[in-house]
Amino acid sequence: LINREEIKKNKLFEVDWFHGAFLMMSRNDFDSVNGFNEKYFMYYEDTELCYKIKNNLNKKNYCLPSVRVYHHTQSSLTEEKTDDIYTFHMNRGKILFSENLSFMVKFVVKSMGFISVVIRILYLPFQRKYTGWKKVKFNQLINVLKLYMSLSLIHI
Repeated sequence: LINREEIKKNKLFEVDWFHGAFLMMSRNDFDSVNGFNEKYFMYYEDTELCYKIKNNLNKKNYCLPSVRVYHHTQSSLTEEKTDDIYTFHMNRGKILFSENLSFMVKFVVKSMGFISVVIRILYLPFQRKYTGWKKVKFNQLINVLKLYMSLSLIHI
């Protein structure tokens, strides 16, 4: 968002969702959409909350550029490359969130997610950034692939 013209000009603008590091809404709206979905451990619960506010309550999500909050880190976990928890829950969150979408959109999102993981696995041997820990990354991606193939996740 930092490079948006509205941010530079300090003008209010509508967005689909925000990361949960800083959200404000009325308690009534929060309660009306049943708050955060407890199926999420972390990642995408904030996206779903904004989605429900917009679609269930027919309200809009706005960015107020004049309000500044510094979020010290960009993740609840320390290091993505060696953290299976991050990789698993980021992808699990995407899959859970897709349950809010229509059948066709959900199918496309899940198919694209699955295909992107397969492509990442195939491309992994050629990536320099994973030098020294390609086996770790490979195992992470295999676990994510299993997650996408898991039928039980649909009914969590």
